[in-house]
Amino acid sequence: MSGIRIRLHNSRKIRVVISISLVVLSALLVYFLGEMAGRSSEDAILQNYQATYKVALSNSSRVLDMNLRSILEVVRGYLTDDEVRTVLTKDQEPGGTFSAPDREILEAEAKQLLMQQALVNDVIFFSLTGNHYMLSNTRGSYEFDVYYKTHDYLEEPWSRDAEAARGKEVFFGNDVLGPDLGNVLCMAKYLIDPRTGSPMGYLVVTLSRKLIGRSYVGGGSDPASRFLVLSDNHELIYYEGPEEQEEAIRAALLEWEQVQKAPKTLVFSDVQNGTTGWKLVNAARVSDLTGQSRQLRNMVWIVGSIVFLLILAFIRVTLQNNLLSEHLMATKLNEREAELLLLQSQINPHFLYNTLDALYFQAVIHGDDQIADATMALSNHFRLTLNRGSNFITIRDNLQWIREYMKIMNFRFHDRFELVEKVDEALLDYRILTFILQPFVENAINHGLEAKIGKGVIEIAVRSEQELLILEIRDDGAGMEDISVWETGYGVRNVQERIRLHYGNFYGASVKSSRAEGTLVTVKLPLVFTEG
Repeated sequence: MSGIRIRLHNSRKIRVVISISLVVLSALLVYFLGEMAGRSSEDAILQNYQATYKVALSNSSRVLDMNLRSILEVVRGYLTDDEVRTVLTKDQEPGGTFSAPDREILEAEAKQLLMQQALVNDVIFFSLTGNHYMLSNTRGSYEFDVYYKTHDYLEEPWSRDAEAARGKEVFFGNDVLGPDLGNVLCMAKYLIDPRTGSPMGYLVVTLSRKLIGRSYVGGGSDPASRFLVLSDNHELIYYEGPEEQEEAIRAALLEWEQVQKAPKTLVFSDVQNGTTGWKLVNAARVSDLTGQSRQLRNMVWIVGSIVFLLILAFIRVTLQNNLLSEHLMATKLNEREAELLLLQSQINPHFLYNTLDALYFQAVIHGDDQIADATMALSNHFRLTLNRGSNFITIRDNLQWIREYMKIMNFRFHDRFELVEKVDEALLDYRILTFILQPFVENAINHGLEAKIGKGVIEIAVRSEQELLILEIRDDGAGMEDISVWETGYGVRNVQERIRLHYGNFYGASVKSSRAEGTLVTVKLPLVFTEG
């Protein structure tokens, strides 16, 4: 009997040891699996956050470009305005204000910009002799006039920055002028006569900070989101988020920019705007994003149901990743057509065509052939741009769009540009994605030929090469030293991504350029004929 008792006692001891061992192993396994599930979930959430907000910031940058584009169109129009050039370059007594007749001319030009753009606060012209004129939506000009009677604006840093940019608009995140114009943004431009290459003066436009807030897309409903805008020298231009967190987030952002390593408490996404050079940044606290992940880990530890929590964590993370990935892909696909769809949805084609036709016949009746041709070109331009809502267009219609666009540009710039076509006629009815050639033609005008003194030539070539459709856009304009500037432009990135999403990564656009010799853009597409 004693032997049986001993064996039973030993058996109990063994069962206790095994039970304790199983409990310990189960606890360790639950802890390990909880940690793995929590960390995997956190990593997935943070990566998807960065990718999603990268797209949101890219859209915000595009909206900012669109808001600035109409302002820049008016500003650049001053360069070819004979009255503005005459006022700014005439001999006059240095310093002080312009004469009364000259002020009337500048007032009319400034009103054009102020009345069209609600976000423009002030328009200021400066001549090279120190004369100045200001028209404002928000204040009088007395203090401004008094200040610049005794101060030379050429000694102020903004004028030197504008001159160094050689006609390119320079943006500042604060008031750069001597007198206090308030909490505004500033744009300065060194005015150069495109016909002679001679300087005419300076233009400063102050902009409401609402411009940035209205350009921000996709973060207003997210309590975890903090939106910042930084200048190219890391100065904070704009901040949207809790005030008590502003300084800490700004300090962490500067550290992240220097070493490209964010603190463990914050995560960042950023995009650089091509027009202003400013950096758009979204910041979020990791704790705000991963709260649910910590709850998942604690639940695994407390409940101790290994299978249940593994399934829950797997399903939760998988669904979250799938939803975010699908959302990201849909956003990437849709954003490439967003600008075109926006234009198409806001334009009433019949109203627009009827109005342009009426203007055309009025011009014909009055014998103004130049206005008639320009109006007809504009009407054809809009018809081809809308393209009946289709995402594909024939090469024939694409070339017609370019001809109409060149007519409009020659009307604006007094026949400075020549279009040469070298096209294989057998390819004219091949259909390609819309808006593939247009951005490169516009770049050739705006960045190549506009800065060139005298006439310029754009050559369009279309040919086939084995199984490829080759489209070339060549100009003899100013050219580029740094090709990366071309590659990072919004229009180029848009075309590249649309081509690769639709045709594949093998296809796309490339560029060759030399300073003062011109630029050649080559677009390669598959040689596939599709019927309309």
